[in-house]
Amino acid sequence: MSFYRKVYPASWRTIFSNYQLLFFGLFASVLGFHEVKILFNLNDTSPDFLSSTIMHWAKIFFMFASSPLAWNNLSGFLAAFGIFVIFAIATVLVVSSQGALIKASVKTTSKKDQPQFIEYLQVGVEKFWPLLGLNIVNTLIGYFFVTLVIDPLIYFLANQADWLVYLILATVTFFVLLPMVVIISFVTRYGAAYVVLK
Repeated sequence: MSFYRKVYPASWRTIFSNYQLLFFGLFASVLGFHEVKILFNLNDTSPDFLSSTIMHWAKIFFMFASSPLAWNNLSGFLAAFGIFVIFAIATVLVVSSQGALIKASVKTTSKKDQPQFIEYLQVGVEKFWPLLGLNIVNTLIGYFFVTLVIDPLIYFLANQADWLVYLILATVTFFVLLPMVVIISFVTRYGAAYVVLK
């Protein structure tokens, strides 16, 4: 308990003395713990920001790849390109805010320097590709693992008559597979901190 009595008041003090962290936190929250949400509500397998963006643009690129090049399709191509640029900027801002929040949290708690918004955002942008890679790996392992492995197992368990098979699969699902997905999500957050700080 002494640990939490130190951490929570220090966190509130950091926020109140550095309102710029709220900006980074707002965008970084889009990369929040989607796997934990799925753990408590297995019926909700809606994708998070990165996976939904990847799936959405994969469908759009496939559609454009299969459509013929003609002048009457030019407006559709330009509109899709404009939306793609907006989504690309949003993705850079979201992922960079994660790195900026990590850097800003360390710098503001050390109290050595005055917080610099642009400096933190620049650190996040510089670490964009490693952070994006970590989040994509987390999305692939976490979200798709939940939808392709755990979700079918739960439906299979619901229709399983043999109690021994049900017990074994339920134990493996709830005590091995789901905690592994959550642990991978936490390791991704630690990996992001390592990328930014080291």
